[in-house]
Amino acid sequence: MAYDPSLFTTSNKSVGIAQGVPTDGRSWFYDPLDAFTPRVFNDKAEVILYMADHELRKGHVSYFYMEGGTVREGWWANGIEDADFVEKGTGVIFTNDLFI
Repeated sequence: MAYDPSLFTTSNKSVGIAQGVPTDGRSWFYDPLDAFTPRVFNDKAEVILYMADHELRKGHVSYFYMEGGTVREGWWANGIEDADFVEKGTGVIFTNDLFI
């Protein structure tokens, strides 16, 4: 299943959340058959499959996935191709203005 923005509440404004819930439908895997209960992605490959539409990968969004039994945080830092998905960490240098 790929990410489908129409399944979520969309807004072009910043959002202030008063509950402990994810604010972006892209950050977590949502299974519509499981009442949209969010869960961490199983691995990087599942993130890439879920975000099949490259244009929806823009915007400095965090994605949470499992790696070696640990939850990691990744993003598309310098592009929107599959190979541009990297773990967040120190030393990330932006090479373009794709997200501005």
